[in-house]
Formats: sequence, structure tokens, C-alpha cells
Amino acid sequence: MKPGDFDGDLTRIHLSRMSPKALTRLSDADRQLHLSRYQFARELFQPQWDCLDAACGSGYGAAFLAEKVRSVCGIDVNENAIEFARARYSKLNLTYRCSDLQCELPFPDGSFDAIASFETLEHVKKQDQMVSEFRRVLRRNGMLVISSPDRNVSERIGLDNRFHVAERSKREFVELLSRSFSVQQVLGHGDGNPVATHWNAVHRLLKLGTCLSGPKIRSRAERALARPFGRLRAHFYDISGSPIQLATDLDAATFLYVIAVAQRRD
Repeated sequence: MKPGDFDGDLTRIHLSRMSPKALTRLSDADRQLHLSRYQFARELFQPQWDCLDAACGSGYGAAFLAEKVRSVCGIDVNENAIEFARARYSKLNLTYRCSDLQCELPFPDGSFDAIASFETLEHVKKQDQMVSEFRRVLRRNGMLVISSPDRNVSERIGLDNRFHVAERSKREFVELLSRSFSVQQVLGHGDGNPVATHWNAVHRLLKLGTCLSGPKIRSRAERALARPFGRLRAHFYDISGSPIQLATDLDAATFLYVIAVAQRRD
């Protein structure tokens, strides 16, 4: 595919916020978890809508949405990601801007009919500010489709991510959104099956790099440990690429990710 081309085949394009090298290290289940959330949002979005992809990363998801809706604007705090997205996924109805979700968004009130934001909230300190800004830039009855890891599941199976500022439980996630939105649906994605009791010891051993001082040393150690970590992880628990499904019990730690479909509250 040449720069600017997109044929709708999600399996051939880079994942948001991931380099091609990082993409090759993902399992099929992990990869499908990322891709299917954009597919889910696109089914809900209408052709006449103007949409925002908040934390668009490398731009593949924004390009996928732009195949259906009237216009898409992708924003990300990473300037390199935005430059890559502009070069790789160029369309007449697709624009990109560098923007920090912890600050006021660079759009007038009521600019969009819908917002997609996947695996973003946990990276943001000012989560109330982010959700409030989403409400502001949405039009009346505008739709928000947003996902985030369920902290209760992450803790149960020993998943940690040093880039996550604050994960929320399913209930806390819904409560945050409900301050500015009417939550229409809560869904789960990715089954986190029970983990062996000795997993945490293996996990700590393989993640020693995160304890090392100095970003360069830590980065080298994490890269070196990535493959053995991924191979051994599969022997202790399975991340299943299950379909997106309703999650009616807000206190059940069942799915790795929580997805909410919400409507702007006026």
C-alpha cells in the first residue's frame, strides 16, 4: 500500500500508538482486540457525521472511520505520531492535529457528532477534564465510544503497565462518564482467564527492566525481555479475543477491557 492508500483491510495496517516492530510482537488475539474496537465504533457511526478520534496514534483507526463518515479529525499528543499519520493515511475528509487531552481541546463547542477514544483514559491524569472536554466539543445528543482496561482484572491476573497513570474499575469508569454523559451501554472485551498462583513471581522476574534507573537502560531491558515475557505469559494465562459483549454486572471482574457507549448529557 502506498502512502495515502487504504483498502479497508485492518490486518495490513499499523496499530495506534504502535510501531511496525511492536505490532509483530503481538499475538493474534491481542491484535484483534485493538482492531475490533474501531470496527465496533464504525458500525455505530452514521455517514453524515463529523467524528473525532481522540488519541489516534499512527492514524489507522481514523482512516478506517473516514471510510464511512463525512469527516474525521485525529488528535494525539505525540507529534511524531501525527506526522506519521499525515504521511501514511491521507484522505480528503481526514485531518490530524497535535493536542493534549489534559488541556482544552482546540475545537469550538459542538464540533463533532461522535468521538472514539480507545485505551486513552488510563494514560491521562486529568480524567475529569478529558471527559468534560469530550462533552463540550460534541453536538447535542453526540455519541462517545470509549474503552479502558478494567483495573480489577489487571490486578487479578498480574498485568501492569508503567505508562498507565490511573486505571479504573468498571464501576468507577461508568461513574466518571456519568458526570457528563448518559451511559447507554457498558460492554466487555477480552476474557482474562484465571492465572496460576506462581505467575506474579515470574512476572516480577521478567519485568526487572522496569525497576532499573535511567530510561535508556530500562528501555533496553524491556526490549530484551519482551519476547521471552510474551512466550512464557501464554503458559500462565490466556487473553482470549472474545467478541464484544454486554457487561451488565458493574462489579464482575470478567473482561480485560470495558467499552462504554454514551450520549452527551444536556
